Amino acid sequence: MRPALIKNLVEKVNGTLVECNTAYKGNRFSSEEHLKAIRERGYNEIAEVDLMEMPGITAMGGFKLSF
Repeated sequence: MRPALIKNLVEKVNGTLVECNTAYKGNRFSSEEHLKAIRERGYNEIAEVDLMEMPGITAMGGFKLSF
């Protein structure tokens, strides 16, 4: 979804966008490229964006979940 489509809702609920890297090659495969895509598309301008990473997921409060 484009940022303009979700902006009003996200701002109304003071939301955080949560993303994770993809398992397939592309511009969201690595965290570095994914963060670049987030900035280029403007998602960081409408809300805080949490990028979850594998194999450990950094949850809110700094906890590290491992599996």
